[in-house]
Amino acid sequence: MMMVSPSERYFEWGAAMVRMLTDSGRPGVYVSFHRPFGNVIRALRYYGVDTGKLAFVDVATGMAKEKGQKNPKCIHVPKADVDGIDKAVRDSLKKLNGKKFIFVDSLTIHTFYRPPGQTRRLAKTLIEKIDREHANYIVFNVAEELADLEFIKALSKDVDEIIKMPSK
Repeated sequence: MMMVSPSERYFEWGAAMVRMLTDSGRPGVYVSFHRPFGNVIRALRYYGVDTGKLAFVDVATGMAKEKGQKNPKCIHVPKADVDGIDKAVRDSLKKLNGKKFIFVDSLTIHTFYRPPGQTRRLAKTLIEKIDREHANYIVFNVAEELADLEFIKALSKDVDEIIKMPSK
């Protein structure tokens, strides 16, 4: 699924989706390209998300060339390379039981650090996890203002559903 959210409510809508999925009993992997782990977990808790049902892959901290805080719930990816992110998601999925989901926050930020072709490859790799790693749902949260980028248009052909979130 691709969730297109207005920038003024981007994180709020993302948190609402994660909360809906965790409230339904699904554990998940939250992949963050935009915010470091500490910020994400505090914000999700603010919006009522049970973060105990989540594993985290923090790409944002590595892209900022910083070291992440150690936490058993989080794998920090030091570079924004596809293989490192893929491995972190695989390792995180293995820690979870039952039907799982993957939530990708701000995949578009990956293009600031890597060519769009690598970002597209990363998205396809994550979509493949749905079958191979027993994750039955993947959500790409995309800012409305960036939905017209070519690689986002291409990605939209690979997802089952596109939903546009309201600004109010």
